[in-house]
Amino acid sequence: MTIEKHTDNHLSQLLAYKRWMDLGIYEAVKQVQQNEKPELLRKALYYLNHLYIVDQIFQAHLMGRPHGFVSTESDTFPPVQELSELADSMDRWLIAYASTLTSEAGAERISFTFTDGAPGVLSRAEMLMHLVTHSLYHISVINNELAREKAVTSQVLLTTYHASIF
Repeated sequence: MTIEKHTDNHLSQLLAYKRWMDLGIYEAVKQVQQNEKPELLRKALYYLNHLYIVDQIFQAHLMGRPHGFVSTESDTFPPVQELSELADSMDRWLIAYASTLTSEAGAERISFTFTDGAPGVLSRAEMLMHLVTHSLYHISVINNELAREKAVTSQVLLTTYHASIF
């Protein structure tokens, strides 16, 4: 897996870290065989799809457009390869977006509505940081499930990411 160094700002560095985590967990999940561990694969895809939905929702907030989701969860999801490609495209978009964000634009607070109807307000930078920490949390959950089933897990530590690219 080749990851580019992003040194233009801290947000793009964090989002490159998110992409590295996402690529790693997708590689681990792709090794789970449907016929051997169907429930493990279903759980992993459920969480990965949830992450992708949340990424799309916050992308819409950042762009000032409606997202069309009524929930951050779905019982149906694309196959792992397709979902992996969609997530990577989103990660690349997020990195590019963060790379162009000025300090002033990053501090701009945006009001939005959560899918449960609750109001929310975050700055653009906070939205991007939320996506990183949200991914770390759920990828850790997936890794725990993989480890419990003696399957391959992925790396998630920022220090491991840093050592792998510098």
